[in-house]
Amino acid sequence: MDTKCEINMESLEYFKSILNELSNLIEYSKKLPREYSNRVLTTLNDIKNRVELIMREISIDNVELAKFLKKELFDLHGKLEASTRSPEKKKETLEYLAKLRKHFYTAVYDFTDRFKYVRRAYRAYLLGMALYYIISGIFGTAYAITALILIIPVILAMGNIRKRRAISLTYIYVTTPMPLIIGALTIRYGLYALSDEQEIARIINELGVSVDMAYIIITLLLITGFTILALIIYAIIELYRNRAAFI
Repeated sequence: MDTKCEINMESLEYFKSILNELSNLIEYSKKLPREYSNRVLTTLNDIKNRVELIMREISIDNVELAKFLKKELFDLHGKLEASTRSPEKKKETLEYLAKLRKHFYTAVYDFTDRFKYVRRAYRAYLLGMALYYIISGIFGTAYAITALILIIPVILAMGNIRKRRAISLTYIYVTTPMPLIIGALTIRYGLYALSDEQEIARIINELGVSVDMAYIIITLLLITGFTILALIIYAIIELYRNRAAFI
């Protein structure tokens, strides 16, 4: 059964009103001076697409936010009328529109279950970072020290991502280059070790393990390297795709 029908969300009624007002605003904006009209219409159509997406996927009834969005949008009509009187008013209205568009982009994650994509990406990031910390010491003291330094932005990212702050993305992106480097180095070393008998002999000698165990260790390193790359790249791409979830 349709979730929206079961819950009979009050928020959905507000979005119907918002959609209707958007249609009115779009029609009104077509009468504005051409260049200004094009900029306004581009933003309004973008907002309309976000509203239609919310109405299709709505699963969370956030009435207070829906009321706020409706008020913000309904205030726009007066601003558009006033904006024809001076260049300053036009600039203010375009800035207001840009802020309004950001509100509706973010609202998608307040009214639907799309924040699950952010959570998945964040878990992938944390797992990738955990694997990075496990093997970073293999490549020398410098890499191990770098890994310790990166603990600070990782902790800051953990605190801010729960609050959906945009700064958390900055912390995440700052910390991802080193895991990618270590992942690539691990893969390179694993492939080299598997094809070089002398390196296998060195591992057997240093670790005191059998030949089979040496190959298992190298294979595990190789898998870990690929896993780090896959997890971190997935997290980077998915968090970027869903960057509108952050404020």
